[in-house]
Amino acid sequence: MAQGPEEYDAAASYTPPRLPPPPEQLRAALSMIKARNRVDNNSIRNASTKERNGVKEREMRLGINLPFQIPVTRGFYYYGIDGDNIFQRPTEPPTAPEKQTVPSPSGLEEIEDPNKLIEEMTKSLSEFRSMTDELRRSLIAMEKQMSHLSQSIHLQKALAGIDDDDDGSELYNDDGTSALPVDAARRRRALQFESVASDVEQWANGLFGETEEDGWEEVKCSKLLRGRYTNHDSVKCYLKWIPDARRRADDDEEKGRKTCFPCIKVLATIDAPLEKVTRYLSNPDTIPEYNDLVVEHEDVEQISHHSKITWGKCPQILFIKPRDFVTFCHLKWKNNGKTQVVLNQAVDHDDRPGVAEEGVSPCCRAYALRGANVISQAKGNKNQTTFQLLAQADPGGGLPAWAVKTATNTLMPIEPFKLMHQIEKGANSVTIPDETAGDVQTTFVSNMEGLSGVGIRGGLSQLGYACFWPGRTEAKESQVVAQTETD
Repeated sequence: MAQGPEEYDAAASYTPPRLPPPPEQLRAALSMIKARNRVDNNSIRNASTKERNGVKEREMRLGINLPFQIPVTRGFYYYGIDGDNIFQRPTEPPTAPEKQTVPSPSGLEEIEDPNKLIEEMTKSLSEFRSMTDELRRSLIAMEKQMSHLSQSIHLQKALAGIDDDDDGSELYNDDGTSALPVDAARRRRALQFESVASDVEQWANGLFGETEEDGWEEVKCSKLLRGRYTNHDSVKCYLKWIPDARRRADDDEEKGRKTCFPCIKVLATIDAPLEKVTRYLSNPDTIPEYNDLVVEHEDVEQISHHSKITWGKCPQILFIKPRDFVTFCHLKWKNNGKTQVVLNQAVDHDDRPGVAEEGVSPCCRAYALRGANVISQAKGNKNQTTFQLLAQADPGGGLPAWAVKTATNTLMPIEPFKLMHQIEKGANSVTIPDETAGDVQTTFVSNMEGLSGVGIRGGLSQLGYACFWPGRTEAKESQVVAQTETD
């Protein structure tokens, strides 16, 4: 049957699309793949080294990296070839792992020089020894405080009739007030102030042992007054600004500052016997003769027969208006009656509230923070007396620091030398009665035995306070009394 002109042969008329020629690199890769596909695995294993090297050289020259044998079953994208197998991305050269450094001990760096290493080790050892010594001193101080606290607790329990095995809760009521009988409560209060006196005496001994190298600045007598105060050469006066020792060390740190107050130290030799000096100072009527800085005074509370709380008032000094003081005072005789010690510390008392602000009241509250008066018979000379004085004060009233320093620097070249001159002059005017000739002063220490009929004589007046024990007193059993102290 003849084919009609209308019939069309689709298969014969199909013309495959014309593809762009592959690039040179691709053609080379195709040639290599074809050559490889002709060889099976056995022929590959039997291929010579030369043939293998030839293939590798061509691959390196073209900049491609192909597996040694490409499977023919893979799907291809271009001319039946998978592009991933042809243009495999060059792998990055392996990097060496980071070297892990072992941290050196804290505070130490790598030291290559042996001499420097020895020097650093010696320095570290020295610092360690210093820390060890400081820790040892702290432990010793803590042991002393614990021993003192233990003794205080033991005495309080003994006063209340409580066994040492008890926890001491019977000493207080539910509201915190003392549960002791009146006499026992007074004894307990006396013990507390005995502890205060002990602290003040320890503080004073430390300051008396210091020198100018420890920050004390010597103050000379005013040139205008040296002709009047003829004994000024035998008086040494020093000044140092120190913190209030009554406060704990962390009190001022919490406030972010550390306030210092003037402390006066006087070392003098008086040309008068000890008995005349102490008799003159223990007479309240002689206050105006040697101390015009106290215009009024009275006892507030009798703690024991040798300690009390006093109130005193001083007049206006320069631009500082009148001030009043409430002070605890303590008397002690030592060295078989050859040394009198009068200690003081500022306290608060409900019977004498103070006004802290300047101008609110005619009299503003000031503080005789701490002080000590040690009056002794001079060594090798019974006709002379040594006088050691410490006095630290806070004028109160919120005075600025410049005002306190101005007043202190103005009074220091005058008042200490005037005080010692007047005491020497007054002591030499004292007449010792015949009935007291040969009377030996009794030495006093704290004791709980309740002795009676112990004679005490002593006292004096200083800035802010006046305390006197002019004669014999009959000590009650409810008071803390004294007994003779042996050397």
